[in-house]
Amino acid sequence: MKQEQRPTPYKVGDRFIGTIIALTFEGKGIIRTQDNFVIFVPYTARGDEVECEILTLKKGYAEAKVIHLIRPSLSRTEPRCPYFGQCGGCQLQHVSYQEQIALKEQAIRDSFRKFAQLDSIPLKIHCAEQRWGYRRHIYLTLLPCQKGYKIGYIANDHHSLLEIDECPIFIGPSCTIIKELKAAVARMSSSEGGGKVMIVKNPSGDFLLHFHFQKWSSFNASIIKSCKEDFPQWQQVVISSPTRSLHLGETCLQTSMLGLQISYASSSFMQNHPDESAKIYSTLAEITSRIRPQKILDLYCGIGISSLILSSFAEVIIGIEENSTAIKMANKNAIENKKTNIQFIKDKAEHALGHVLSKNYWDMVLVNPPRSGLDKSVVEELVRHQPKDLIYVSCMPATLARDIKCFQEKGYKVQECQAFDMFPQTSHVETLVHLKNFCLSNP
Repeated sequence: MKQEQRPTPYKVGDRFIGTIIALTFEGKGIIRTQDNFVIFVPYTARGDEVECEILTLKKGYAEAKVIHLIRPSLSRTEPRCPYFGQCGGCQLQHVSYQEQIALKEQAIRDSFRKFAQLDSIPLKIHCAEQRWGYRRHIYLTLLPCQKGYKIGYIANDHHSLLEIDECPIFIGPSCTIIKELKAAVARMSSSEGGGKVMIVKNPSGDFLLHFHFQKWSSFNASIIKSCKEDFPQWQQVVISSPTRSLHLGETCLQTSMLGLQISYASSSFMQNHPDESAKIYSTLAEITSRIRPQKILDLYCGIGISSLILSSFAEVIIGIEENSTAIKMANKNAIENKKTNIQFIKDKAEHALGHVLSKNYWDMVLVNPPRSGLDKSVVEELVRHQPKDLIYVSCMPATLARDIKCFQEKGYKVQECQAFDMFPQTSHVETLVHLKNFCLSNP
């Protein structure tokens, strides 16, 4: 017989004193009361004793804010960002780096235990050497106001704008690029609606700026052109709307990765931490060199970096990606790096997979899906064709573990699990899992 939900003894506005026993994957502290009621309190650390005030009540739990830090945890440290606690981008600047790594490791293990029923996994976690100023790019929101725009991040309330002058995980306080942007957009016309600005940091110290507006404005384009002439840091500029785009300067970006020359565009996905990205690609190469597959299928291949790196270990590689700009860059990268055994297909993985799998046997498949994980149809096709080796790269432990459970049920076993701290000062982490199928005789 189903037990009835007991009414909560708390109400909005109540204050409660408790100790943080753990953190969620989103970085929220957990207080568990004597009657087993859970209170989530953001920007706290394990071991903090706090007085908090309940803001919202849900079924079985409450959301609260800190009123007073009674006894701080030994893992606490001083946040470097002046906007920490208001901005929603970072969740862990207030705890030591060692604690950040411990929390991320625990989040991965908890997800595998909960969603994949794996109590033990061979997890190795790689710490980041660069923990500040590591981001390759950021996105800022353009908010129309009476005259021009305001610019900043969306605050942690998920709707209001937080104006900023710096972002320590991207640039330091001495860099003027955001202040220059604020001055520029304040002069623009906001009658065409809102938009976004992407700022991409070049190794040379200057920037590419990509302005995207809801509607095209020749007036705003003229202001941006003028600013590009006035501000030396504005090295490359893209202005776009749903109907047209304008490129000022050479806007095809360049970088290198494990000896390869890589071209990419501001409209295609690129990993945000260059050093940690190199570690992931090196790990992919090391695993693949051991497997020695003849044919590799690379799903969600982006601009083709993983395909290019793994092409030295296989006879044939096919990469599938739905972003048209990314596929254009992938083909360009293959030509520039003289890789002739790779074919890139523009399509959604769930649409192309059945056709591609039915034509050939792929003894290794690499998947790097978005945070939502693999579409159910993708999982079904993969387990139906059963490649011998499967490598899954994910930025979301919960959906990763959910999908791994499906593969385990069809004979796959986790061989290794490595985590990479691509996102220091945040609760996020990138995880790579190598699965091997032991329940079939491969063709």
